[in-house]
Amino acid sequence: KKSSGGALMEIRKLGVVSPVCIIDLKNFYSNIIITNKFTPINDTLGQYLKVISKLNTIRQEEQILGEDIEDLPKLKQLTESLIGSLNSKDFIFYDPELYGKIIKEGRRILGRVLHQIDNLAKEYEKRGDYLEVIRVHTDGIHLRTKAKLCETEIEQKLNEFLCKSESPNYKFKYEGYY
Repeated sequence: KKSSGGALMEIRKLGVVSPVCIIDLKNFYSNIIITNKFTPINDTLGQYLKVISKLNTIRQEEQILGEDIEDLPKLKQLTESLIGSLNSKDFIFYDPELYGKIIKEGRRILGRVLHQIDNLAKEYEKRGDYLEVIRVHTDGIHLRTKAKLCETEIEQKLNEFLCKSESPNYKFKYEGYY
């Protein structure tokens, strides 16, 4: 298990592992900010949350449309830089305490999700299937399981769990099977 002072990062299994599916929490940290209405202490005009919300909405619309928008990676980078820069003294909205709250909330939510995955793994084992966390990285989880389970059932069960226990803003998206 390995963790930085920032986002949750764990490696649960070393070596070559196959097959692996990847699920990702879409717009995770911006959704944490929006859900909790986090605002930098020095944002006297109340613009930070509005900008994050607007960028998040644009990104979600593009993701839903499924279009190959060349600006989507730029929007992601812009959004992430607005969040990461909270911890930079040169940023107009410098607020390391808020940055810490956002990261702590992300770690808490991912910790709950990992616990839920461990419970699902026991359930799957009883029916002859398998589910194993290989790696957790910031907002993505690499799992060893059958492709069909990851694409449908696991994503759906984790989204239901997040919707009931946290917020409907948090959603996993199946990213691929390797």
